[in-house]
Order: sequence, then structure tokens, then C-alpha cells
Amino acid sequence: MQILSSHLDIHLPRRLFHMTFGIILGGVGLYLEPKSTFVFFLAALTLISLGMEIFRLAVPSFNHFSQIFMRPFLRDCEKKQMTGATYYLIGCTIAAIVFPRAIAVLSIFYLGLGDPVASLVGLKYGRKIFSKQWLSYFSGRSFPWAQKSLEGSLACFFVCFLATFFVTFHLGKTEHFSLNDRFLFSVLGGAAAMLGEFLPLRTDDNLSLPLISGAALWLSATVFHLLPGLYF
Repeated sequence: MQILSSHLDIHLPRRLFHMTFGIILGGVGLYLEPKSTFVFFLAALTLISLGMEIFRLAVPSFNHFSQIFMRPFLRDCEKKQMTGATYYLIGCTIAAIVFPRAIAVLSIFYLGLGDPVASLVGLKYGRKIFSKQWLSYFSGRSFPWAQKSLEGSLACFFVCFLATFFVTFHLGKTEHFSLNDRFLFSVLGGAAAMLGEFLPLRTDDNLSLPLISGAALWLSATVFHLLPGLYF
């Protein structure tokens, strides 16, 4: 129990920051018109973050100061390489460029809400490291980095289902949905987010989750005739 509590204490500040950041970026995306302005906003933040990362890694004294100041939010592996926050911004920026506005905004909310909730629930309640077992069963190999729990993934689905349902009332392409269409779209959104969170990829989740979930939601919503195919 003490070990579990320790893990939660370590992860909680970073995950809360993750959630706050995602909610702010997604909220800006809801109301910042037109889409090109939102893309410019994200691209500017990403360039600033990349510049700070380059400076931090190039100047040891500044890197040391950053580690002290950002101690609650940094993983050990990020002390000498690019942080998850920068991958976060890169993933959001690519999603905003590639996907329709509604899909891009939702994929950012999925990253900000689904991923940290899945992590915290998995740490506290996870009993089956499902993705690691699934990969090992089909391949016969060990995958120690594939730490995705079934409980965490289900929590991700539920939270992102609710987020999708709420956001549909605030986006031009979805605000006139019938209740049935809204429910189906929310189920597809929760499933897309769960897929993006659950896949045990070796890339940073902050980069892969918005792109995988956005692509899955865009494709599935188009198949069910909930959204036009290629539109921006």
C-alpha cells in the first residue's frame, strides 16, 4: 500500500498539470476562430517550447535550474532529453493541422483528460496489465514497457465519452446532432481515445495519442455518416 501511495504521489502533480494544460488548450480550440488562428497559436507555443528545450539541454546551468524548478513535473528520463510537455504541444499542433476542427479539439481533450485519468486509475486500481499480457500471448516475447491496464483504459473511455458528449454542444459541426447521433458520436470518441491510450507504442503518448484517437474518430464518424468526410 505504501508503494502504491508513493507511485501516486509521484505521478499526481504531473498528471494534474497534464489535465489542466489539455483543458486550457482544448478550451481555446473551442472558441478561437478561424482554425488557422488556432493552428498558429499552437505552432507558436510549440516553437517557444522547442527553443527552451534546446537552450536547456545546451546550457547545463539552466538545465540544473529547470530541474529544480520543475521537479514535480519532470520524469528522470526527461532531465537530459526533450520533455513530455513539448511532445504534448507537437502532438496537438499536428492534430490541429491535419484534422478537421471538431476532431482536432476533441483529440486534444482526449490527451488532456483520457491519458492522465487512465494512468492514475491504472496505478490505483489496475489489476491486469492487459496490453503487456496481450502482446506476450501473441508474440511469445516480453514487453516490459507495455504497462497499460484494462481498468485504466476503461476509465479513459468513460471520461472521454463524457467529454465528447459535452463538447458536441459547443462545436458548429456537432451542436445540432440528435440525441442518438450525439450518443453514438460520444461512444466513438471514447473508443477512439481508449484505442490511442491503450496501444502499447514505444513513442511518447503525448505525441501518439491525439493523432491515433483523432484519426480513429474521424474515420469512424465518417463511416457512420455523422460528419462530412474531408472538411476543415
